[in-house]
Amino acid sequence: RLLLALYSPDTGSIYIDGTDYKTLSHSEIRSAYSTALQRGMIFEGTVYDNVTMGNSDVKREEVFQALSDCMMSDFVNSHEEGLDYVLVGLGQNVSGGQKQRINMARTVLRKAPVYIFDDSFSALDYLTEKKIQKRLFERLRTKTKIIITQRVSTALSADRIYVMDKGAVVAEGTHKTLLESSEIYREICVSQLGKECVRGEKTDEKN
Repeated sequence: RLLLALYSPDTGSIYIDGTDYKTLSHSEIRSAYSTALQRGMIFEGTVYDNVTMGNSDVKREEVFQALSDCMMSDFVNSHEEGLDYVLVGLGQNVSGGQKQRINMARTVLRKAPVYIFDDSFSALDYLTEKKIQKRLFERLRTKTKIIITQRVSTALSADRIYVMDKGAVVAEGTHKTLLESSEIYREICVSQLGKECVRGEKTDEKN
């Protein structure tokens, strides 16, 4: 709600591409974000329609590239219809991970200065997640990316990590500095990655 300017920040300012968003219209603010939600919505229609969301100006090659970046090219190529393969309502003929990848392809296909991934990697295994992150972050290397996650392995890719507890930010920094300064972050790391992450044995591998 804060990002969408439904209310103003109590302190500080929000800038979009270097412009204070108080000087922008509501439509300009809301068009500045492209978001992949935790629950990827699939609508009855072709893969192409689901990724483009009715934007007929998008070339099929661009749609396929977005799907490829999200590790969905094998799925598309496995069906004779390709991008015209029909998805049933609520995506009942694709897995949870495939839903999320189609949702992410839809997100990155849309051009925006800020991309938000709201726990959208949660249904992916670690290896698939890292491959997709590598491709997407290269594709969006000049853009701002906000990732909401409960997985430390996902947060490791961030330049800056914010730790939240009961709705409030309780710590911020890099993975290394948070291991040293935040007890909550250390506890999360140990519970998910084991005690080796605190000793630094896994840090280089994850980064």
